[in-house]
Amino acid sequence: ILSDNREIFKSNHLWLIRQSTLKHVSKVLQCRTAELGYMEIKCNKCWDKKVIMFSCKSRFCNSCSKPASDKWLNNIVARRPKWLLYHHFTFTIPTTLRIFFKTYRWALDILIQTAARSITYFCEKHKKCKPWIIAVIHTFWARLNRNTHIHIVLTAWWITKDWKYKKIDYFPYKPIKASRKGYLLKNLTERVNQNLDWERRHNEIRELQHLSNQTNDVWEKLWRYVQFSQQYESFTRVISY
Repeated sequence: ILSDNREIFKSNHLWLIRQSTLKHVSKVLQCRTAELGYMEIKCNKCWDKKVIMFSCKSRFCNSCSKPASDKWLNNIVARRPKWLLYHHFTFTIPTTLRIFFKTYRWALDILIQTAARSITYFCEKHKKCKPWIIAVIHTFWARLNRNTHIHIVLTAWWITKDWKYKKIDYFPYKPIKASRKGYLLKNLTERVNQNLDWERRHNEIRELQHLSNQTNDVWEKLWRYVQFSQQYESFTRVISY
């Protein structure tokens, strides 16, 4: 797919392609070829030679990304206590903000920070404990359509200020959603003020203010959670997903 169609696609859509995309596609095409270097092994007895081509180590590569993902998964699974239970949350954003984050990728980290903060705020204020969180950002949906969203895995057992374990079975849907909305819009406004010129800054902030003033009915449709799960016993299952 890449080698046969890359040049045609570049000529037709070059203005849409980021430099990092061109770089990674080039690395994938060079994977396990002499262009990335190689290692030669020789037997001292029969003098037989074997050449091992270096891989590209790119997360975009089909052959390189799978071992890297498995290594990351095994490392996390090995470090966690086996008796812990887990919750899995998915945070989505309105269509308007999908366009925003596609245009301004330097703001993507805000999605993770605000989603995690909405949960930790609830836990620290109402439950007097601190959660363990793993947050992952996905910029595409299962059908490869653009839909930036956040997956959060957090433990059901948390540590209190006096270093005791405390189990949390219930998470209130509406308060967490409301606090995440507030954190997200506030942080986006601050980041826009820091990174854009006056004209573009004015337009983006006006759009964010419009989102914050939506009616409750519209808000429920725009700012929904795809999943707000019950407890899982299998950590490997959740992380693999």
